[in-house]
Amino acid sequence: RSVSFTKSTILIIFLLFFSSPLSMPRFLAFSLYIPLIFVLFDIYKRKDCSYINTVFFGMIFVFPLLDLFRWIGVDSSQTFQKVINIDYYFGGHFDAFQNFVRVIILDFHTYGQQILGAIFFFVPRSIWTTKAEGSGFLLAENANLAFNNISTPLIAELYLDFSFLGIIFGFFLLGFIYKYIDNKFLTI
Repeated sequence: RSVSFTKSTILIIFLLFFSSPLSMPRFLAFSLYIPLIFVLFDIYKRKDCSYINTVFFGMIFVFPLLDLFRWIGVDSSQTFQKVINIDYYFGGHFDAFQNFVRVIILDFHTYGQQILGAIFFFVPRSIWTTKAEGSGFLLAENANLAFNNISTPLIAELYLDFSFLGIIFGFFLLGFIYKYIDNKFLTI
């Protein structure tokens, strides 16, 4: 059942007004607008349109243009004459990727303290005085970043605790846990 043209138009106007793609990070704009466009215009049903081509077009042309809008007025070197700058493609624009790479470059480990802190999150610091800080905060401290409210992805958490072996065993363990949950869910 398709959405009426009037409802689609109102939805898009509200979405553009309250969540403008020019004022949000590219990954969020992509994850919000691309699925909406695919659903509203039934693109996913067409055989002549490829999702990969859409993603490629967005990554090569749309995202660099959206990035310029974020810096107009803030950074005078960013102008519309530099629509596609080759440096854009080599910068880690998604903080999960960038922070994971920083964890590997700095190569520091907590030997299980991070995962224990996550498992026993409910224990207050007044009782557990050596409780681990968040991995993002720990990364910011080790990298001497001025801003320490950053995040790290799961793969960086596993690397922080047990290096590359932590990544391998951690994902195997998570795979078994997810398989168990899926099997339980399918038998309900």
